Amino acid sequence: MGNMFYRAIRAAMFRRWIYRESSEDPETILKSLGLVAFSAISLSLGLMNVVEEGIAQPELMSVVDRLIAVWLVIVVSLLGWIMWAAVVYLVGAKFLGGNANYHQVLRVLGICYGPGFLFLFISVPVLGFFTFMGGLVWVLISGIIGIREVLQIDWIAAVLATTIGWALFAVILPFTIVLPNVN
Repeated sequence: MGNMFYRAIRAAMFRRWIYRESSEDPETILKSLGLVAFSAISLSLGLMNVVEEGIAQPELMSVVDRLIAVWLVIVVSLLGWIMWAAVVYLVGAKFLGGNANYHQVLRVLGICYGPGFLFLFISVPVLGFFTFMGGLVWVLISGIIGIREVLQIDWIAAVLATTIGWALFAVILPFTIVLPNVN
């Protein structure tokens, strides 16, 4: 577990060697999965206003409703991660000539979810939205750097490939599936 957060911190600090190391280690897929789930749990707790309300008003939603909301956010986040990696792989490796397979792309993008802990603060008044957007952009920038390292493509190709898939995971899926069902 500590190794997972170590990798996430190094990726969030844009250490390029961690992306190469993560892409070459098949066991990193579990660490990537853990980071995506951690990010999703942070988002679901943030959407439920846990940071601001704490446990003072547990009657806002029943326990079952909260568990279903957490489960929905985790499933959508995992689906978004898989879709993001698929789009990046298709655009970056197949179309733009990158040098990595799908599993390597999946592992690297999962490690990039480290700044997702900021999603916990989405419901905090005034700063919550900016913290959430900062976390999303941080994940995107980390993904661009990681994809450039792993696919060995130029910066424009890395930005193009990564941003298309990121828009799916960060905008389309959450706003069409999660937000209407969590509140």
